Amino acid sequence: MRARLAVILMADLVGYTSAMEADQSLAIELVRELRDKRLEPEAIRRGGDILKRMGDGWIIAFPSVSAAIETAQIVQLALVNHEKIRLRMAAHLGEIVQDETDIYGAGINITARL
Repeated sequence: MRARLAVILMADLVGYTSAMEADQSLAIELVRELRDKRLEPEAIRRGGDILKRMGDGWIIAFPSVSAAIETAQIVQLALVNHEKIRLRMAAHLGEIVQDETDIYGAGINITARL
């Protein structure tokens, strides 16, 4: 197992469950748009490491606070006038413990609760 200190950013699509119930194809397209055009490209551009995707959610590790916050700001500003996507985001500086199959640590748990 490997442990490291990182800025952990979590992102979660608001209203995903009801969106899936109303129009599954549209909800999946919204997740794909975030993944392919918005969140992941901006995170990777700033050194973000996509640790985990969970349907409508992401856990991303960054090497610095400024990289994580800049990513969050740029993505949120790009979504201000989006008709369907609302994204909830939180960031926390904490330790990540990672093995070959998953991630662990208090840093992950704290960020998830913010």
